[in-house]
Amino acid sequence: MIRHIFRLIWNRKMRNFLLISEIFFSFLVLFAVGTMAISNITNYLEPVGYKYKNVMVLNTGWNSIINEISKPELVAKLQQIYTELKASPEVVNVSWVSGNVPFFNSQWGTSLEIDGQEFSTDICMAGDDYARVLDIPILEGRWFGKEDDASPRIPIVIENDVKERIFGDQQVLGKVIPRKDDEYVIVGVIGNYHYRGEFMTHRGGFFRRLKLEEGSSQTPDYFIFSVADGTGIEFEDRLIQRLGTMTPGWVMKISSLEDLHAGNVKDMLMGMLLYGIVAGFLIFNVALGIFGVLWYSINRRRGEIGLRRAVGADSSQIFKQITGEALALATFGIIVGIFVAIQAPLLQFIEDIRTSTYILAVVFAAGMIYLIITICALYPSRLAARIQPAEALHDE
Repeated sequence: MIRHIFRLIWNRKMRNFLLISEIFFSFLVLFAVGTMAISNITNYLEPVGYKYKNVMVLNTGWNSIINEISKPELVAKLQQIYTELKASPEVVNVSWVSGNVPFFNSQWGTSLEIDGQEFSTDICMAGDDYARVLDIPILEGRWFGKEDDASPRIPIVIENDVKERIFGDQQVLGKVIPRKDDEYVIVGVIGNYHYRGEFMTHRGGFFRRLKLEEGSSQTPDYFIFSVADGTGIEFEDRLIQRLGTMTPGWVMKISSLEDLHAGNVKDMLMGMLLYGIVAGFLIFNVALGIFGVLWYSINRRRGEIGLRRAVGADSSQIFKQITGEALALATFGIIVGIFVAIQAPLLQFIEDIRTSTYILAVVFAAGMIYLIITICALYPSRLAARIQPAEALHDE
């Protein structure tokens, strides 16, 4: 019977072309939504790799006066800010960092060349106490520090994802990675660092040591510091006033990582809700279209169905035939959809999404299509099963 149904659909392929096209585009919509949802859920289940409670970020705002201050003066002012933060009794640990502050949604990328192959990674430049501020666990080796001052190479700490993706089971501590003008040396390995929050699509990266001294190629943009439990907003106001007297003209701002995290989660959930509503609306319209087409098709085939009943087919066989035809139509649309969908991992359409996510999204989309088609086919199939031979012949 299955072969007969597929042959029947194939023989009517031009008549069913629009319905198969509709199923095909529905499959792609569900595939896209499923990819996003599965990716976000997978990311959410992984730990972010650091603690953000009682952690503050100070945006120094020195970029607004960059044309009015020399590099030595800028570094001296930043060192004063660091000393002031360090001396505050409420501050537990403090460090400086480049733009990859947690929950800022900024992304810095680079590539590492290993044995002639280039690997894309994220990069973050941070100070010696950054891991202490965020309580980042060290899996192997250590975080960079004063002991690296005499090293001719730039110390880096890589994420475990980068280690597994690039080096596999190799011993990586002490491994030297050549760069254009200098060399990196791996001194430590940490777990995965989801600096853009729980929903971040993670490709792995590494931390490069950033010095706060004249002659350094990069200048920190932010200070990040942990504070004692119970430290309130009054401390932030006092701190901004003290720092403001030291750096007139600088537009400073203090943010709590907990507040940034809450805003990050809210924005992501709103985005997912918006995509869900749009996808739901599209699927609802597709379901209505499929339902209407099947109903119209049955009305046109009343004579054919009545003839089948007249030669001995019972109502359950008619029901199975109509439902089977609908599922066969879905199969044609899904096959074409899968052919297009598999191009995404093959072409690395979105580099950071894993192949397993695409596979699960294909299964999700196909399952949803079959579910929608089955639901839409139930009532028309039931109507077809009730057609009596005499009634059909009378209509003819």
